[in-house]
Amino acid sequence: MEGLEFAPGSTTAYVGFRVPLAPAIPGGKALLVPVTNIDKVVGSGATTVLGTPIELDLGGLSIRDVRKNAANQYLIVAGPWAADDNTDPYALYTWDSNPARTPAKTRDLPTSDPGGCEAVIDVPDLTTPGARAQLLTDNGSTDLYGDGTEARDLAHAEWKESRGTWFTVTG
Repeated sequence: MEGLEFAPGSTTAYVGFRVPLAPAIPGGKALLVPVTNIDKVVGSGATTVLGTPIELDLGGLSIRDVRKNAANQYLIVAGPWAADDNTDPYALYTWDSNPARTPAKTRDLPTSDPGGCEAVIDVPDLTTPGARAQLLTDNGSTDLYGDGTEARDLAHAEWKESRGTWFTVTG
């Protein structure tokens, strides 16, 4: 699981998956699975009830995060399912929560920076030209200091870092 957000006006939670794609082949669609009773699962430990999975065409990428704003406009961070060196493509998509509609790609995200984009801090009004969103990166597999040590393996917590970067998401 990589993303979790509520469906518009309900207690149904959309759970976004990094793996598998559907079908589970390169170029498959990303999976978003509705949990229709998340309030009861969290509140009393009820058995999870799953809705019909939603397959989203994100150009062969998987879900890294899915968030919405108060107007039920969704922003999806799409990225590779593999956890490699962060040079694979990442992109931002908008979506209106209608399972019959394909999310719209708004921009490719840079892959030359260390760390892969993983989380949306806040979703702006996606009808506003030039709207910007802040994303966080995961730098766990990055050699931040050029010493051959991945950030996740550094001896001191204060040496580990992630960063927030702003991106324009609408034209």
